[in-house]
Amino acid sequence: MSGDWKEIDPSTLLPHLQEAYTGMKAQYRVYAADKAKFEQAMREAFGANMPEGQELKFGYNFGKLSVAVGPARERKPKKEPKDSQGLADWLSAQAQGGHRA
Repeated sequence: MSGDWKEIDPSTLLPHLQEAYTGMKAQYRVYAADKAKFEQAMREAFGANMPEGQELKFGYNFGKLSVAVGPARERKPKKEPKDSQGLADWLSAQAQGGHRA
C-alpha cells in the first residue's frame, strides 16, 4: 500500500462505523493497559539485574513473546495531535486531485 496517509475525524464516519471504531479503540485501551502492566511487572522482577543504562525490551511479533536487554530509551513527551478531517472530505479531495480511493 502506498500513498500519503491522512488522519480522519472518526465523528464524520457513518454511525455503524463510528460504533465499530469506538469498540475497537476501547479494546485497544484494555490491551495497552494490560501490556504496560505486564512489562512493568517484568521490569520490577528483573530490573535489579540489569546493567546500568540498560532495560528489558519486549517484542510481540506473530503472537510470540520475545525479550532482550538493550539501552534504556529516553522517554519523550507525547506529540501534539495533527489536524484531522472527515473521511468524505478527504475522499472528495482525492477524487478532485485525480487520485483513486
